[in-house]
Amino acid sequence: MPKTNNKNLLLKPLLMTLLLLLCPTAFSNEISAAVNKIYAAYQQGDPSPLITADFKQLTLQQAYIIQKGFVNKRQRNFQIITGYKGGLTAFEAPQAFALSEPVVGTLFSKDRVLKKNPHFTVSMANFHQLMIETEIAFVFKEDVEKSVNSVKELKTLVRAVAPVVELPDLGFDKKGFDKSKTVKPSGLDLVANNVAAKKYILGRYLSSDGGNINAIITELRCGEESLSRGLATHAMGGQWDALLWITNNLLSRGIRIREEQIIITGALGGMTKAKPCAYVADFGALGRIEFTVTE
Repeated sequence: MPKTNNKNLLLKPLLMTLLLLLCPTAFSNEISAAVNKIYAAYQQGDPSPLITADFKQLTLQQAYIIQKGFVNKRQRNFQIITGYKGGLTAFEAPQAFALSEPVVGTLFSKDRVLKKNPHFTVSMANFHQLMIETEIAFVFKEDVEKSVNSVKELKTLVRAVAPVVELPDLGFDKKGFDKSKTVKPSGLDLVANNVAAKKYILGRYLSSDGGNINAIITELRCGEESLSRGLATHAMGGQWDALLWITNNLLSRGIRIREEQIIITGALGGMTKAKPCAYVADFGALGRIEFTVTE
């Protein structure tokens, strides 16, 4: 993954946001309609809408503004942000969704499950397309409000790491599309719909000072069957590099990272389509997470 110029990362979204504020009639109606459509689907438990079906000229910056509108609506209903998630952080994953960079979404306390619940069961009936991902979380020990210039600096801001099983919902509304054709969300649809965030299981915190986080190998098993294996370096070539990029992406859009919030850096070993089973996600030195999926 090519290195990102932090100045460009900070300036481009801010300039787009300023343009939208100065010229509200140009995009505000479409953006408001998209936010309302996504939030209505969330409230009613419907599949996520394909925003690009109606918003033909949608840009990445506008997709993030729509995501922010959706997040704001959830916050106004007293939902608390617990952190953020990276998506499409594997090499060439963004290109598969017609993007030039990974994406970032928001995590809420309502969607968090702690590992202290050892018998957590998730029903596929509550999802439209339940997927399973093994990931690594980083816990911030203080507020972060300014661009972070290096991994060395970033490490001083993190107090712990933890294993995570993310359970995104990739079910999108395909009404009005030709059923004989495969319809998948674009990268812009993913961003607008909060990168398909739905549920995540957070494991035990461990010190971020111990061991080489990039040496972690994950494995997802269904009973005795191994479904996927992932390397920590699958996320943008290394966990700290991925965390640095996601952190600065958030800051570039005016989003401050708060003490005790987490950032998860993206799927290791890809996404696995869920099926009914008793699962074990093994993270080596970071421990294991066990959970069950039912119909």
